[in-house]
Amino acid sequence: MAATITISLEVELGWGFHDLSDPGAVRELSSDGTTEREAMTWLLDKCEQYDIPITFDIVGHLLLDSCSGNHPGPHPESWFDRDPGTDLSADPLFYAPKLAKSIRNSEVNHELATHTFSHVLCDEVRPEVVTWELNKVDQLHDDPVKSFVPPRHRSPPRSVLTDHNIKTLRKSSENEPPTHPVRRFFWMLTHEYEQSQLYTADGLRITSTDRLMTLSSNTLSRGVSPPHPAFQIIPEQIRSRCHRSRLLRSVETAIAEDGHLHLWSHLYNLANETQQGPIEVLFKRLSEYISKGLVVIKTMESLAKT
Repeated sequence: MAATITISLEVELGWGFHDLSDPGAVRELSSDGTTEREAMTWLLDKCEQYDIPITFDIVGHLLLDSCSGNHPGPHPESWFDRDPGTDLSADPLFYAPKLAKSIRNSEVNHELATHTFSHVLCDEVRPEVVTWELNKVDQLHDDPVKSFVPPRHRSPPRSVLTDHNIKTLRKSSENEPPTHPVRRFFWMLTHEYEQSQLYTADGLRITSTDRLMTLSSNTLSRGVSPPHPAFQIIPEQIRSRCHRSRLLRSVETAIAEDGHLHLWSHLYNLANETQQGPIEVLFKRLSEYISKGLVVIKTMESLAKT
C-alpha cells in the first residue's frame, strides 16, 4: 500500500475577489497579474523537475482573451458589474488564457479542473446559475471537465455536477479554526494539517481538505502582501521552518496510515519566494517517496478511478 497525495491549486486572479472589492485594490494581488504568472511558471517548472501532477481548478472566464462584459443568464443583476468587458492587454487580472495553455503544454499530466465560470458562490444562488456556469465552462475547455472545486468551499448542488459528468468534488473539512484571536494565532502556527477523507456519495468521489490553505501558509506572505502583523513578530525563517515541518509530517502521517492527503492553495499565495521554499522541499521529498513506492500522486480526476 501507499499513501495517496493530491494537490489542487485555485487559479482565480481578479475573479477571486470581484464580489468583495475592486481586484485592482486587493493587497494580495499584483496590479497586472505578472507576479502570479511568474509563480505559475515557477510551479510548472518544479512539477516537471520532480514529476508532480497537480489539479489546477481555474475560473472559466480566465480562459477568454476578451469579452463584452455582458453575460446574459440567471445570475443576480449586479454579479458581473466588475467584469471590465475588455481584453487581456487592458485587464490581465480578468483574462489569462495563456495560464491554461501553459498547464496543458506541460510535460506532466496535470488536470485542468473548474472553479466555476465566474467564481460564483454555489450556496447563494439557484441551481440554474450553477448549471449556466458549467455550461459555459464546457464550452471553453478543450477536454471534458471531470473535477469541481467550489469557490470559498460553498457546497454546490451535487445533482447539477453529475448532470455535467463531473466525477470528483473537493469538499472542505467541517473543522473550523478557533475564532478567538489569541487561540487562532497559536493554532495557525502549530496545528497539524488535517488528513483527508476519500469516499463516494451522491454519484461523486469526494476528497476533503483543511478549510484553510495547506500547500501555502497563512503565517507567511500572502501573494505580494506580507502576513498579518502579529505573525511578523516571529522571524520569517522560523515561520517557514514550521510550515515546512508540518507539510512533511502530514505526508509522513499519510504514509504511516496508508491514507489520503489533499493539500491546496491559491495561485496568488505562491507568488513569493517565502512560500515557494517549503513547496520545493515538499516536492523533493515526495519524489523520493514515490521512487520508494511509499506515495502515489493523484489528480482529483484520477481519484475517481480508485
